[in-house]
Amino acid sequence: MKRGTGLDLWWQEGYESGRAYLAEARYVKDGKWHGFDWWLNEDQKSVWQERHFQSDQQHGIERSWNN
Repeated sequence: MKRGTGLDLWWQEGYESGRAYLAEARYVKDGKWHGFDWWLNEDQKSVWQERHFQSDQQHGIERSWNN
């Protein structure tokens, strides 16, 4: 993150494995959500939610997947 712009990554502990994994990734521009926002599954191979933001406002398609 440089001057509030970059990629914001959130890590979480796995429910069963107890290992840390990348759970959320979102783009930030000037301190505001701007671009894609992904919520990732513990398998690190699939996404369960995808959204898009423009200047902190949700913009465009929102998709969610289940098992």
